[in-house]
Amino acid sequence: MSRKFWWLAGLAAFAVVVVVVVVPSVVVTRQKQQNNQQAENNNPQQPSTNNLGDPNTTSSTEVQLPAYAKATSPYANLTRIRTYNDIEKQKDRIFIIGDVHGCAPELKQLVQKINYNPDRDLIVLAGDLVYRGPDNVGVIRYAREIGAMCVRGNHDHVVVRFMTYELQHGPIDQDSKDTMPEGDVEDPLKFDDDHVDIVKNMTREDYDYLASCPLVIEFPTLNNSRVVHGGLDPSIESTVNNDPYWIVNMRNIHKGEPERTKSKGEHWADYWTRAQANETHPVNIYYGHDAGRGLDLEAVTFGTDSGCVYGKQLTALEMKTHNLTQVDCPDARLCESDDHILLFRRIALETMTFTTVLEGIRAEFPPHDDLWYVLTAAAVSSLNHPEDVAHVYHFVEKEIDGMNISATEKEEAKIKAVMRLRDGILKSYIAHGFPKTINGLKQLYNATPETIREKLPSSPIRRESTWNDIEEQRKRGRGLWDKIYDRHTERVANDMYKYYPDLGQVAFHHLYGPVLSETAILSGKESSMVLVTGLKAEDLGTQLRGHAYGALHQGATKEDLARIDNLVVRLCNFYHIEQPKAKL
Repeated sequence: MSRKFWWLAGLAAFAVVVVVVVVPSVVVTRQKQQNNQQAENNNPQQPSTNNLGDPNTTSSTEVQLPAYAKATSPYANLTRIRTYNDIEKQKDRIFIIGDVHGCAPELKQLVQKINYNPDRDLIVLAGDLVYRGPDNVGVIRYAREIGAMCVRGNHDHVVVRFMTYELQHGPIDQDSKDTMPEGDVEDPLKFDDDHVDIVKNMTREDYDYLASCPLVIEFPTLNNSRVVHGGLDPSIESTVNNDPYWIVNMRNIHKGEPERTKSKGEHWADYWTRAQANETHPVNIYYGHDAGRGLDLEAVTFGTDSGCVYGKQLTALEMKTHNLTQVDCPDARLCESDDHILLFRRIALETMTFTTVLEGIRAEFPPHDDLWYVLTAAAVSSLNHPEDVAHVYHFVEKEIDGMNISATEKEEAKIKAVMRLRDGILKSYIAHGFPKTINGLKQLYNATPETIREKLPSSPIRRESTWNDIEEQRKRGRGLWDKIYDRHTERVANDMYKYYPDLGQVAFHHLYGPVLSETAILSGKESSMVLVTGLKAEDLGTQLRGHAYGALHQGATKEDLARIDNLVVRLCNFYHIEQPKAKL
């Protein structure tokens, strides 16, 4: 064969090699580049974590979701869990800050108030950095600036999904009524959603930070702690197997499944507490999301959303000591859209003007009469709004801070105020029952600064140390009974024994004796007025009339009763509750 033939044959063989080997390699390489680019879009670089080193992360391939779980959005860009060991050795203080919701000025004020030093301290934001407030992007950028960690909240989750979609498909048309194609998700999103307004102001760096917030942060060596936004299902053994949607949206559990609202079931944290009761090393959960329950610090669950965006407080809870630091958030947080302005004006009427209500109540009482706040706390407990007991205390605390007295006198005044509030809420249980009293006292405890708490009496006032103590209480209770019911004493007593013999025994020996007739903190007149307030709020006409006369016999005036009437009516109007029909 000729040399030309072999040359042509060699050229043909080379062409085959190019087609069979090189071209596919180029195609594969380009495909890998495209895949890597998409992975970069979907999995942004995690920001600096305050020099804590690389955490352990868990990917979505390792999970087994519960039966009630629905699809996770392809635009969710989730990190499920990030774990940091020995965090307590690396940082002196670790703060959990509740929902900020775009309230950037208050976040900066709180960070300054705790004297935050990023070299020694760590801040973890408990989700919902954005939405509702005036400076959502400002919160993200400030969090980045100070090196704060974060977990993803339900509103953060929506913003991330929208921006991930934009990064892949281009700008969203907010005039469109179409639903974003995400599959069988629990909460389908429409393109005209106002979360898109936040997306339009975000940079890629803002997105990377917000998308990097995992669903759960674990600190195993710090009291076996977890930080989430909404909650965790106590029936699921492995944290990573929780449904992402419910981690950011859970409030209650009903018939074994999570609920978004409080209308059905029981608080998930109560289930969690029971589930951990017999554990040698219980898992402690720090969470946000539930402003309606307010600051809610229990044995192993710690709710930190104190309603800043609703005109209440922004809270920092230090994990090692559980010391609280709060700043007030006095103004309504209006967003730019007309719909949001209308929404927040409505919210302002419902939740942001409680201070105005307190100012109105305060103005009706004489300047030096401090019973008003005790009666108000009793009333809000009766009306089943115990979260506002904390607001009452903070109002009184501000009044005391504004007095022209020494620091020692201010502290003494605050101690006295807490003691009076405690006794008033306790005595009001006779009108509204023990559960409401427990809830009110719990909120007061949580609102009281540690420096005041530690100086409150630690021993009970009401003791039955000897038989003489018991007899003295019975005698005192019967004397109060006679004073309240006057000439009707025997008739009322006989009626009670007739209805059920034990009813009279309980009334004399457990209510009037040890509770109502104890005057170490609240006087007899004040105690009667507390009871009248509770009965008015509960709309118990017959008992209200009887105890109104009793209060008059104890030294109250008709003007005092009129103030109670107005106080309860103001609160009912504020809470949109039907006014009691019972008259004073």
